[in-house]
Amino acid sequence: MSVDFELEYTSQKLSNGKIVPAFKALSSNVDLSEHDIDITIHGNIWSDLANLLKGLFMNTVKDQINKAITQQLCPQINNAIAAQHGESVVYQDLGLDWSIAHSATMDVKSQVFAIGINGLFFDNKTGEVAPPVSAPVMPFKDTAVSGKIQAFISDYLLDSLTSSVFKATNLTESAKYIVPHTMVPAGHPL
Repeated sequence: MSVDFELEYTSQKLSNGKIVPAFKALSSNVDLSEHDIDITIHGNIWSDLANLLKGLFMNTVKDQINKAITQQLCPQINNAIAAQHGESVVYQDLGLDWSIAHSATMDVKSQVFAIGINGLFFDNKTGEVAPPVSAPVMPFKDTAVSGKIQAFISDYLLDSLTSSVFKATNLTESAKYIVPHTMVPAGHPL
């Protein structure tokens, strides 16, 4: 048995205003032969007739699988994505906003699928606080590199990560004891 299906990438806007990925099933094809399922009915003439109708049963199974893929699979995936609210807990109280700012792009000729996320780390106790600077426009693909999967990380992401790690882990509380005053030379202004 083999199943082929075609998905369309799209997006969905959540009640919190964030935009997250979504998918739509365009088509599906189930290749299910009579040899994939073994149903044998023994008995009289009626069982022989039932064995002849096995092909009709197979078509019903194919139709049900196709229907499940096109009508149920993508809505369930989309609901699971939406339930995340465009963010995930990365570590204890450290969250990441992975919602998308723009729709993804697909260049069929170069076979490049590009998607960018907001990439804002935040302390779950405080919530999302955007830095005073805006995120830079990032490239989706470096043509000088042959890698199939490429990721670009900006200062915006790194700044929000370090700031949030300090807030979420109380690292500043423990860091103040790392350099005691006895280590600072006498007469040095603090």
